[in-house]
Amino acid sequence: MITLTTDPKDTVLIETYIPTLWQSDDELEDIYEQLEEELMKVKYDNILVIMGNWNALVGVGRADNCVGKYGLGNRNERGNRFIQFCKSHTLVIANTCFDQPKRRIYTWTMPGNGNR
Repeated sequence: MITLTTDPKDTVLIETYIPTLWQSDDELEDIYEQLEEELMKVKYDNILVIMGNWNALVGVGRADNCVGKYGLGNRNERGNRFIQFCKSHTLVIANTCFDQPKRRIYTWTMPGNGNR
């Protein structure tokens, strides 16, 4: 986490990497607990950007106010956990809010079979 002095409000940037499906749910929850601890340090009126690799599929279609209509694929368990986290902190998954070419939506392709 880094806080930048910006005008009119400070900007807080948090970079994260969420474990893949092959890691345990305990490891996943440890990361989310660490994020919760960092968020408690952020002042209410700061501009907050959390970025990184969430290793989650939030799927196509809106989910409350945190997922836009331009997601990808079918939502998985990690996607549900990510959405739950975003809802609890009134966050928006920004890359689902913009209509992009499909190749710009995913960040990884599975070797051999092309799943994204």
